[in-house]
Amino acid sequence: MTDRELAQAIKRVYSEGVPAALITVLEAAPELVGAKLLIRFSESGLPELIGEPLPPLVKCCDQLVEAARGVIQRGTISHLRIAVEGKHDSIHVMIEPVRRRPELIICGAGHIGQALAPMACLLDFEVIVIDDRADYASPELFPDGVRLIAQPYAEALASLNVTPSTSIVVVTRGHKHDESCLRIVLNTPAHYIGMIGSRKRVITVFRRLLDEGYSREAIGRVHAPIGLDIGARTPAEIAVAILAEIILNKYGGTGAPKRQAVKPELHLR
Repeated sequence: MTDRELAQAIKRVYSEGVPAALITVLEAAPELVGAKLLIRFSESGLPELIGEPLPPLVKCCDQLVEAARGVIQRGTISHLRIAVEGKHDSIHVMIEPVRRRPELIICGAGHIGQALAPMACLLDFEVIVIDDRADYASPELFPDGVRLIAQPYAEALASLNVTPSTSIVVVTRGHKHDESCLRIVLNTPAHYIGMIGSRKRVITVFRRLLDEGYSREAIGRVHAPIGLDIGARTPAEIAVAILAEIILNKYGGTGAPKRQAVKPELHLR
């Protein structure tokens, strides 16, 4: 694979928002050093190898694929030394994640949206805020770098490129707007979809969508009521609970206090 072909393949990864990792050979026989292999994963999790890996790399593809999955999940560069048969005793490779900045679409520019956007920026999200009220989707209420869209929710969402690296938070002011948003995003490849609301409000919205023909599987993707149960009360606290759930959904984990992993006899209280 030429440098130009590699650059084009990486550009496609960025535009499509799919997870991928780049393998670079650092130490091996001279003919292998500098060889590169791009591994991208489909929505179903199946790997696709982009490039023409040399025979020693082909033999260890399973190891490379699993290592690539781990690197993508952690978001950090990793090094791997692989033993291979034949004249190559081992191959030392660097594996680095290839991905665009994660995107957070916030539907609703009210108090929670205003608290959520700056926190998401700190977490390196590319933040987009949608509200059909121009005085709410205002630069005066949000930090620099947040993209503001003052349009009807359905119209704005339909114009955006939702990818597997996109998270969507629905924090509008009523059932009508919640449903309008969910109708657009339910069948997208978004990594996370969450909707705020009381249990009663959530059930009302879900039943209406079921009656309209949306599948239980699609509706089951929605995290609602949104966020982890941390007893949040204020808009800022609710924003923390929402982002905590997005992070949990991204990396996995239990959501339980870490102190529970310490032996009970070691607790000081």
